[in-house]
Amino acid sequence: MLVTKKCSSCGCWAVFEFAIFCSKVTEVCTHCQATTRNIPWDREGRAAHAALVAEYERLCEKYPQLREITKPGDHLQLQEE
Repeated sequence: MLVTKKCSSCGCWAVFEFAIFCSKVTEVCTHCQATTRNIPWDREGRAAHAALVAEYERLCEKYPQLREITKPGDHLQLQEE
């Protein structure tokens, strides 16, 4: 699964590869290849993912250019307020 979020390693908004292995989630930034998380895929992990999606949708209202990040390797450096 692909998700768009801000990478804590490179500081860009990028597409992340989101994979579930043995009840653990691994997210890899497709721009800088940094692995950002290994979290349990339980009720709390699913809730965190839902919150991430909601935050992305909220930020897309303020920064419509985030919707242009759709393919692996796509990235964007935003000047957030």
